[in-house]
Amino acid sequence: MSRSNAILTNKLVQVNSAYRSSNSASNSDFSVDFRTVDLDNVTQVTMVKASLPRLFPNIWSVNNQIAIEHPAGVNNLYTVPPAYYNVTTLTAALNTATAPIFVTWAFNTVTNKFTATYSSVTTVTLLSNSALSTIGPYIGLTSDVILGAPSDLPSQPQLSGPDDVYINSQIVASNSCIAASAILSSQTETNISTIPFLGSISFADVPYGFVGRFDSSNLNICHIDFPYQASMRKINVKLTDFLGNVILLPDNCYFDMILQFTMRN
Repeated sequence: MSRSNAILTNKLVQVNSAYRSSNSASNSDFSVDFRTVDLDNVTQVTMVKASLPRLFPNIWSVNNQIAIEHPAGVNNLYTVPPAYYNVTTLTAALNTATAPIFVTWAFNTVTNKFTATYSSVTTVTLLSNSALSTIGPYIGLTSDVILGAPSDLPSQPQLSGPDDVYINSQIVASNSCIAASAILSSQTETNISTIPFLGSISFADVPYGFVGRFDSSNLNICHIDFPYQASMRKINVKLTDFLGNVILLPDNCYFDMILQFTMRN
C-alpha cells in the first residue's frame, strides 16, 4: 500500500500521574511507560482532555524569598515555606521569617496592602529586585521600600497563584517549543526559555480545592504533527507556570489527560 493510500487509525490513551514511572521526579514532573500499548507509526498526537485539582501552592520554591538590605550594605534572604496563602496566613509566615531582624508585618485592610515595620533605631531596605526578592511581585513589593516607621508596600498583593498551568512534553512536543515568556503578552521577563508546549489548563476562575479542566470540542486546536512516523514507548510530562517553573503538587494530587494518537497503517 502506498503512503498516500495508507489507512489512518486513532487510539485514545489515558495518562495519569498516579501511574507514573518509579524514576519520575514528582507527580508534576513525570513519565508514563506505554509498554503494553501499541503506538507505532504515530503521525499526530492530540490532547483531548486534561484535568488537575487546584491544590498547588501560590508560594513555593521559585517565589518564596524576600531580600532585605541591612545598614552595612549586606543583603540577606528570608524564606517563607511553600503553601497556599491568603493575606492572613501570609502575614503570619512573613512575621516568622523576618522576626529575627525585627521586621514585622501586618495587612492594611483600608489600602489592601501589606505593611512592614522595622523596630530599630536604624533602617533597612526591602529590595524589590525580583532576582533576589522572588516573592516581591506577589506581596506587592514592586519598588524598594526603606523601613523604619510602618510603611505600606507599593502595590496590592497578587496571591491567586498561576492562572494557567502549562502541559509540556519533550517527547511529544519537542518540535512545538515556544518562548516561555511569550505565553503571556503582558510579561516583560528577559530570562526567556523555551518549553515544549502541548496545551494548558486555565485556573483563572477555579477556586482553591476545585478541579481545572481542558476539554477540546475541536481536536484541531491542540495537536502536534510529526514530520516522521514515531513509535511511542513512553511519554514525559511537566506541569509548569508561564516561565517554565515546575509547579509543586501534594502527593495525593494527580494530573490526568486523554491523548489521541493518530497512526498510519
